[in-house]
Amino acid sequence: MKISNILIATVLLFSFGLNSCGEDTNENETIDNTTIVKDAKKLVDLQCKVMQLVGKAKGGDSEALMESEKFNTEAEKVSRELKEKYTTQEDQERFAKAYEEALGDCN
Repeated sequence: MKISNILIATVLLFSFGLNSCGEDTNENETIDNTTIVKDAKKLVDLQCKVMQLVGKAKGGDSEALMESEKFNTEAEKVSRELKEKYTTQEDQERFAKAYEEALGDCN
């Protein structure tokens, strides 16, 4: 009788252990496309502002140069955050595609 109770308890513990392994889906989840497009657009918008301000600075606008440095710092920060956010190969490829498409909107 003791052996059957121990066996049942062991089987139950083992099955609970296997169930808990499957619950952590955060690692395997991919990020939805809307989020990727939004993030790519955010980064492209910052980089476009930097390019526009650098163009103004070349024309002699010294304030534009200082402002471009602020936007560039923000763009670098966002870029680092996105590299940490998109860690899977699939998400990186989807982000690269969304980034490329967003570049077409850069004036």
